[in-house]
Amino acid sequence: MFKSMFQGDAQQRLEEGEEIVIFLHRHWLAMLPVFLAVLVLILFPILVFVAYSYFDLSLLLEEWGLLVSPSKILAFFFAVYFLFLDFFCLVAWIQYYLDVTILTNRRLVDIEQVNIFQRQVASTDLVYIQDVSSEVKGFLPSLLDYGRVVVQTAGERPNFILENIPHPSAVARQILVTAQGKTSTQVSSGEELIKRHEEEVFSSMSGGKLVPSSNFSKKERQSRSEGVNISGKEEVENKEESRDREKSEDAQSGEIDLT
Repeated sequence: MFKSMFQGDAQQRLEEGEEIVIFLHRHWLAMLPVFLAVLVLILFPILVFVAYSYFDLSLLLEEWGLLVSPSKILAFFFAVYFLFLDFFCLVAWIQYYLDVTILTNRRLVDIEQVNIFQRQVASTDLVYIQDVSSEVKGFLPSLLDYGRVVVQTAGERPNFILENIPHPSAVARQILVTAQGKTSTQVSSGEELIKRHEEEVFSSMSGGKLVPSSNFSKKERQSRSEGVNISGKEEVENKEESRDREKSEDAQSGEIDLT
């Protein structure tokens, strides 16, 4: 339920036409240090209870002047202790669950939950991704297939280092394939714009009808473009000749009037 809610929130923050390709949490074994710490913290009250059963604390409390039952003090201690233990587990779970990596068809987003009140979000467009590599190091990472993914970006942009990623080689390959697909899409769209411009140019050479430039051979396109240049030069020369003719006629008419 929580995963669907988090993905739904991420879906609402996407741009128009943007789709999620990969939605990743850290590998569950990244929580192993937390599991071990919680196990030790749970064993500690048990040791305290065992010590309480072997030692009589009532005499010690009477020496300190505390007229309180030892069982009540122990119950209060356990209540406060387990309250802090629950809070510690909640913070650890929030940091694990809200650390996500999102790959869309346009960008790569890495969200790191530093603590319960601090979050760092880094993103880069796929066109700036130059190379992606993966690293699996150690016995447990090799056995359970999790490790590091390094995304190298262009220019002064910082590289993305994704830790404890499940199936790192497959994730790195998917990021690289998606980035290459985004680049090729932009190149093809640029070629389409150039082709459309050529079609508009050649439409003026075919009686106003829109004729694709691919219908013309290279020689025809060159001859047509040269024809446009030649016709433009001829038009300029004709204007100059008509201007010289008018000047000569005006000069002749002036001489006739003088005579």
